Amino acid sequence: MNCTCSNDNICVTFESTHFYSYGIAVCASLLVGFGLGWISQAKSRKQPSGTSAALGTEKQVSYTKDRKEASTYTQTVNRAVLTKLPFEDRSDFDRATRGFIAREKELVIRDKQQNLAWNMPEFSFLYENDQHQHKHKHKHKPQPNGENEEKAVNANGNKDDTDTHTRTVFDTSTFPPPPDSVNPSLWRNNQLLTLHGLYRVVGDIYQIRGYDVSVMTIIIGQSGYIVVDPLISSECAAAAMKLVYRELGIKKVVAVLYTHPHMDHWGGVEGVISQEQVNSGEVKIYAPEGFVEHVFPENIMLEQSNARRAGYQFGNRVPRDTKGNIGSGLGLTASNGTITFLFPTDLIPGPKATRIIDGITFQFLDCPGAEAPVEFMFYIPRWKALCVAEEANATMHNLYTLRGAEIRCGNVWAHWLTVALD
Repeated sequence: MNCTCSNDNICVTFESTHFYSYGIAVCASLLVGFGLGWISQAKSRKQPSGTSAALGTEKQVSYTKDRKEASTYTQTVNRAVLTKLPFEDRSDFDRATRGFIAREKELVIRDKQQNLAWNMPEFSFLYENDQHQHKHKHKHKPQPNGENEEKAVNANGNKDDTDTHTRTVFDTSTFPPPPDSVNPSLWRNNQLLTLHGLYRVVGDIYQIRGYDVSVMTIIIGQSGYIVVDPLISSECAAAAMKLVYRELGIKKVVAVLYTHPHMDHWGGVEGVISQEQVNSGEVKIYAPEGFVEHVFPENIMLEQSNARRAGYQFGNRVPRDTKGNIGSGLGLTASNGTITFLFPTDLIPGPKATRIIDGITFQFLDCPGAEAPVEFMFYIPRWKALCVAEEANATMHNLYTLRGAEIRCGNVWAHWLTVALD
């Protein structure tokens, strides 16, 4: 992969946010989701109905009996966007599918009670269906950096499982054009967010995209997997790891990284590891200093009010179609599974710190007071890869969220991005 950044030490940047978020350079993003468990007991619990993803379409309501077509004015404004921006440039779709390895044929995730935790097909109006996709023969080989030498197998020891997953990449040229009711830029952005599956970023850095409002990053160390930001719901994180094990090989998870305390970056942790593994020392959990202190106020004390307001912010009850909810902006929607929490074992102090995790050198940069009260970015010299957490996105990130997160300072935010480049 060629370096596209002016800094010679950065070849690729990737994020801890929604998967189609190209940050400072080539970004192949990652993000994670919404929710929480009872922290004092490190237990898991189910999200209140209607407060997060509300993915079960049977519970969605129509606010008007007669849903109107877009007004003439709306149609005119939306069509004008097509003439102002270069929509013929499809390079973002090429970047979003670069490094594709495999995906589920139909990405539907349910909890133990068979309730929907994640339902990608309800966004199928953005990408149509499998008859508009073409076969992509992807032969995943170990990279010259050397670390991935195990064959891709599933739990049964087979190299492939064509009943449930495919190495067929989406043919984005067949994606439907924007309807008159939707701004073309918003339509295009959400089409990019549907490109789910397992992707290689660079070296032995991989990402699971489209399994939640956020994405999860997998780094292969000397003895196992290092997981960064394990999604919102444990069911979604477990499904993501199933695809990882099938394609990259069955390895133990040796470490988990929480980049910051927003619940959408740790809620699925028990779909990846268990409390027992942490207690035994088998797995370490890394987080920025001050992480737990900032988890409590937003996610415990204000949880109910924040969750209720998030329902309005993301339009959870609005039907998902071209006249309703087509996505929440940074991601498609938040998952509706079981939210869990495990306390970090190792806190990374600021302003800078270096740790060797399973043979991989991580250079951490503390960046408090920006996108989150505390947050770290990290650089991996081996692959010249910079993880910018949720500090850089391909969309305009909000400084104030309607759900009630702390207001962000734009000047401080810009400062830490400048420091990262330096």
